[in-house]
Amino acid sequence: MDLMISLVIVAMEISQPLKLFIFLGFFILLGFSYAKRIKTVSSIVCSGSNKTWVLSECYVKPVSKHQSGFNIVLDMNKKVDKIMVYYDFCVKLGKGFRTIVKGDNVEICRFFNGTNVGLMKYAMSMLENFPAKALAPCPKEGHLEFLNITIGKPGDKKMAPTTNYSLFLRLHNENDDNLGSIKLFIDVLSVRD
Repeated sequence: MDLMISLVIVAMEISQPLKLFIFLGFFILLGFSYAKRIKTVSSIVCSGSNKTWVLSECYVKPVSKHQSGFNIVLDMNKKVDKIMVYYDFCVKLGKGFRTIVKGDNVEICRFFNGTNVGLMKYAMSMLENFPAKALAPCPKEGHLEFLNITIGKPGDKKMAPTTNYSLFLRLHNENDDNLGSIKLFIDVLSVRD
């Protein structure tokens, strides 16, 4: 019994990003299915304050037979030197979603300016068709289009179990508490060709 309590205490002390890596890694090791798994975006909701930038388009579009991607178009009213992100990644268990990992104040511009931010590097490696202009160093300004962005690349080894997920992102900085909020609903499906 003491061993069980010790394991629970050790598990509680593990950092949030590490919990996500352990969660996904566990299912990669157990992924003995012959079916191909795909990740598709089922819906997206966007909002923002419109003080710093305007989110003019936000929608999901099919990009292949089994997969949909998301599209976001925004116009910046001001030059943005610093962008922070709050994130909350959840998995559907039963009738509701439970948080797997969440965090605050991850500075996106540090990643774009060349600093190695492990969580951002991992997240960006999962996205397909991400525009090169968006990856340019900060400051950010002008018109940005994120079109047909899909989650997961062909032959991707980062496979989560088949279920529904949600990802909430709130972008902010010292001048604007809500640059933009994005809520993605993601389905991981097994399909046979």
